[in-house]
Amino acid sequence: VLTMGVILPTVEKAGIDLVWFGIFIVLVVEMAQITPPVGFNLFVLYVLGPPLERAIGTMRFAACYLISGLGSSLGVVALTTLGFIQATQVIGASGCIMGVVGAWAGFLLRHRHAPLAKQRLANIGLIVAIQIAFDLSTPQVSMAAHMCGLVAGFLLGLLLAARDLRSQR
Repeated sequence: VLTMGVILPTVEKAGIDLVWFGIFIVLVVEMAQITPPVGFNLFVLYVLGPPLERAIGTMRFAACYLISGLGSSLGVVALTTLGFIQATQVIGASGCIMGVVGAWAGFLLRHRHAPLAKQRLANIGLIVAIQIAFDLSTPQVSMAAHMCGLVAGFLLGLLLAARDLRSQR
């Protein structure tokens, strides 16, 4: 709140659309507290982020992260509109993080003959199980946002081809 006096004029002067800037902020900012969800997000990003980024490249990784976050948000809006869940406020990067988990799972499923693919898929299954257990035991956490991000990422992961390492030389 205190930084809005500095950030808002800077964003406006840069010609950035405030609505899109707000969407971006909601996707990447946590609630400014170190809580179990933030710790789990950091752990998942630390464990799964680097190998996925190496496999698909930095730009596609960033696109997966952001598109999964948008998919998560749109999924929550759709589920709320259809009456499957109650309207709530959702903030944080968990939908994006679960999108990374889903993208890695989809990518590994598509490339299941790659070395360590089965072992990595089993690890991803464990991460998803832990997330579901946490979501079910913590009512103030949006399971819908997590699962919508996971599904969005999974669909993206199915589309991803491994980056061409020959062009990097």
